[in-house]
Amino acid sequence: MNLDKRLLWLINLQDLEDKLTSFSTIGDRLRYLRKTQLGISRKELSNLIGITQNMLNKYENNYFEPKLDRLKLFSDFYNVPLEFLTEYYTNKISIDEYFLISNINVFCSEIDNGLISVSNIDEIEKCVHSASSYVLLEFLNTNLHINNDILSKILNTNQDNLLHQSFLETHIENSTDTYQDKKSLSKLFESIMYFVCIRDELSKSQYKQVLIKLSPLVECYKNYLEKLL
Repeated sequence: MNLDKRLLWLINLQDLEDKLTSFSTIGDRLRYLRKTQLGISRKELSNLIGITQNMLNKYENNYFEPKLDRLKLFSDFYNVPLEFLTEYYTNKISIDEYFLISNINVFCSEIDNGLISVSNIDEIEKCVHSASSYVLLEFLNTNLHINNDILSKILNTNQDNLLHQSFLETHIENSTDTYQDKKSLSKLFESIMYFVCIRDELSKSQYKQVLIKLSPLVECYKNYLEKLL
């Protein structure tokens, strides 16, 4: 799998994870993967994976829960991480997720440098600002124990710009300009990269919130990758 295909697969995998977590049982997730993702019958799956139709029926209708060896078989067959089926998450960001966010950051730099043109730049700037603000405020709330009323006041009065300026001046080398001079996507993305990849401060659940806030940018990146293939 080449780089572009892998990145596209990782983006689609994030969407699939969100869908699978909406189901409450392993059986429901297995049925969704078979019917919706692959669009095949139990008979076809049985021939492909070597499990009887009767047992597949019992798994998908929650009469039995597959043992670990069967779960690994399903995981490999559907090309999804095991935790997507079990929901036993460690709340740690995976290597693939670090890889994806790093390449989204590169995509932002390419937009800034005029190498890539996007039609919804205003929407993308807003979503990156929102995600960056979220990361900074989560860090402040966790480390400085700022109460939620103060955090809400910061957001409602647009004083989160001051958080960005303070962060850039304190943590990013050679960042001596004011925040107003640093509205490029890559500069806005610096706080995300700092806490995700350098400090490793974000949990899995916080990382997912970042991706949700970055949805317009992620969708734009996905479309860009699809055109390259």
